[in-house]
Amino acid sequence: MKKVFSFILTGVVSIGAVFAQLPSRVTVFSEDGNPFYLVVNGIKQNDRPLTNVMVDGLTFPNYKFKILFEDAALPPIDKMIITQDTDGQPGEFAYRIKRNKKNELVLQFFSQNPIQQSFNPGSAPADMGVVNFRTSETVNNTVFMGNSVSTTTTTVGTPGGIGMNVNAVDPVTGEVINMNVGVGFGTVGGTVTTTTTTTTSSSGNMGMNTPPPAQGCMYPMNTRDFDAAKASIRGQSFEDTRLSTAKNVASSNCLSAMQVKEICQLFSFEESKLDFAKFAYTRCTERNNYFMVNDVFSFSSSTEELNRYISTVR
Repeated sequence: MKKVFSFILTGVVSIGAVFAQLPSRVTVFSEDGNPFYLVVNGIKQNDRPLTNVMVDGLTFPNYKFKILFEDAALPPIDKMIITQDTDGQPGEFAYRIKRNKKNELVLQFFSQNPIQQSFNPGSAPADMGVVNFRTSETVNNTVFMGNSVSTTTTTVGTPGGIGMNVNAVDPVTGEVINMNVGVGFGTVGGTVTTTTTTTTSSSGNMGMNTPPPAQGCMYPMNTRDFDAAKASIRGQSFEDTRLSTAKNVASSNCLSAMQVKEICQLFSFEESKLDFAKFAYTRCTERNNYFMVNDVFSFSSSTEELNRYISTVR
């Protein structure tokens, strides 16, 4: 009985340690400027090819990294990455993609530092994509056949771990902090694929079906980041600069229909509102609710033009 009790106690202490310490983070950058996708344990982390990617929230001692270049002519790179030091403490690691003496692209260790504090995405360089470690990747494929709609959802995930989102309140500022905590068991590196197919009848009204989300856009910006983005757009003195700033935000992030609407309301001219509404449609996580954006227009002709545009890109 004592041995069993000791085992349970050790397990509780180990899990408590995961909550107590900050997770590791890894940055991968390309010296040659070749955009790439970073795949960790079989899960693609960035939605578009970038030259500089940071993955935060890494709680396991090692991960399998794979580099997939935007240029298909460049061969992929596979490497097992260590995310803890010799004492099992988390760290901040950097790896660079460079050419070796044989002119081959390799993923090479660059630097290592102890974790000092939680990372603030706002402090990241302009060319860096910052993501919280994804443990699953869901792709929806919808097929219309007569009066039936067949939706196949494929979820690819990493086995051997438990992921938990934990909210904590800063006792000084009152700010709610979200932490993604993972507790791992067994070997890291494999993947589990689950496929679910659902067929429903549309009763002859195909127009009522919910369209799939934009490719790669499943989660809109969180409230804090979105408010910062709006403040940046609002702070521009000229309409053209506001529009270009807003497009830059939409290019780098996913937006809900309401977020698109709120950004449109920051413009003074109808033409700018329509321009951005068209641009942001493919970055919207809920295209079925895009009708909300129509409320920002003063003229029905703008609504009609947006609807015509949407019908061409569906």
